[in-house]
Amino acid sequence: MGDGCAEGAGSPLAGTIADMSQYGSLTTQVNAPHMISKMKSKKLFPDLQAKGAHEESQIVTYDQHSISDMRVLVWPWVAGSIFRRRKIWWQIAAYLALVVLLTFSLLMIMEKPYVIDYQTASALSAYFNVFLPFLFGIYLNNVFTRWWTMRTLGIGDLNNSVNNLCVIVASHLRGPEGVWPRRLLVRYGLLSLELIYRAARNTDGDLSDLVSSGSLSQSEEKSLVDLPGPVKGQAVWAWVQMLMDDQFRMQRIPRELNMPVQNEIIKGRTAVKTIFTHLNTPMPFAYVHLMACLVHVNLLLLVLQAGMVCTQAIGKILLLKSKTETKEHLEAVGVHEDGAAGMHLFAQVLLVVMVPMLYLGFLELAYEITDPFGTDHNDFPRAMIHNTMQDECEGIFKAAEAPPAELASVLRAPAAAPGAEPSADRV
Repeated sequence: MGDGCAEGAGSPLAGTIADMSQYGSLTTQVNAPHMISKMKSKKLFPDLQAKGAHEESQIVTYDQHSISDMRVLVWPWVAGSIFRRRKIWWQIAAYLALVVLLTFSLLMIMEKPYVIDYQTASALSAYFNVFLPFLFGIYLNNVFTRWWTMRTLGIGDLNNSVNNLCVIVASHLRGPEGVWPRRLLVRYGLLSLELIYRAARNTDGDLSDLVSSGSLSQSEEKSLVDLPGPVKGQAVWAWVQMLMDDQFRMQRIPRELNMPVQNEIIKGRTAVKTIFTHLNTPMPFAYVHLMACLVHVNLLLLVLQAGMVCTQAIGKILLLKSKTETKEHLEAVGVHEDGAAGMHLFAQVLLVVMVPMLYLGFLELAYEITDPFGTDHNDFPRAMIHNTMQDECEGIFKAAEAPPAELASVLRAPAAAPGAEPSADRV
């Protein structure tokens, strides 16, 4: 990306940033008023538009200009941020409490807490931090790879297959007689997407709301309702196959396109299967469990180190305040009146907050994106994907129904004789 001044005032990014500035946030959520308004824009098939967007809050986009610099600190509690996770904060509070408890216990037990040696604990903590970031990085890479696969080879391939089929149908089924097949194709594509979310959320048992909204007929509901959740979205592609076969049978679409159409239908069904393969086959339990245990063992070692350092720092501070020791003795035990003990105390408290925040934050994020078809802020925005697919398909249909004059003249002209030069009005 270029710098901020390189973006035109009318560019999509500039418009997005303007929207975010208007609503005072780094992120734009699917239920934002201006997003709801965009999804309610004029549709070729208005009964197929996305439903329930106002009840969800997934992030659609965010201001990449601001999030890459220190302005991100202005919005630490923005929607989708790990700083809003109470689960992380109470665990950090628990680790801080352990540090306080350990420090208090050592101060009560040790006669001379200012001479405690914490080097062994520091060395053990450093040893863990040699290989843990590497192993943790591999774990996070696996999690993000699975997430990206579901987005690209799952939702992305589903979207592409529906769009490609729409291009074929739009170019051959023009006019009033093609309206119903075009609408049916779009409806089935959007229905497959909706059923993916329903099955992932375990809300596919009752499809009556889809019937009432026009996304599903009663006979289609009867065919789908008893199927297993992951199969519903795939079964719709059998209907797409039957729809396209009928167009070939009636010779509305050239038979030369039969193989490309078959490939798109196979790719669409495979996309649905890919999603549920990932959702229903999590990473090995032992692997995930081991990573979580290593993270918390590392944090407990950090607590041990912090407790011993804090004990020594407080012991030195108390020794300085006692005024009973000579300067030579203080120098001999490493106690100086330079504020070093206080800085060590502050640094350990900061360390016990920041390091757990990093590890626990990524653990929580990994858990959240393992199933990105829910309603969390960082999940895939169902309503926006639905709206984008519908707009793309309808845009293809509109372009085919009203071709430009240059193309229309070519379509009306008789075929040229072999070897003849094209006329000037057809160039």
